[in-house]
Amino acid sequence: MLTGTVNDLQAWLAVDLLAVGGQYLSVEVVLDTGFNGGLALPASVIPQLDLVPRSNRYTYLAVSEEVELPAWRGLILWDGRLRSIEIVASGDHE
Repeated sequence: MLTGTVNDLQAWLAVDLLAVGGQYLSVEVVLDTGFNGGLALPASVIPQLDLVPRSNRYTYLAVSEEVELPAWRGLILWDGRLRSIEIVASGDHE
């Protein structure tokens, strides 16, 4: 079972991603039902993961702006199972 928290009207969830060296990196993410991709992560997190580069992809931001983002294929531990997902780099957020 996946669990998380809700604060400031955002649903937050900690996910485990396969990192360099076979370890897992736990990252807190916001569940966005309007996002048209797999997982968007801050660009600073990408080097910590063991990712396979893919071609860039176009996606729409909440402000109705289309942007081209670098994309990778990665592995996430989701509800007890390792799954392949697309990961895009977004801007870094505090």
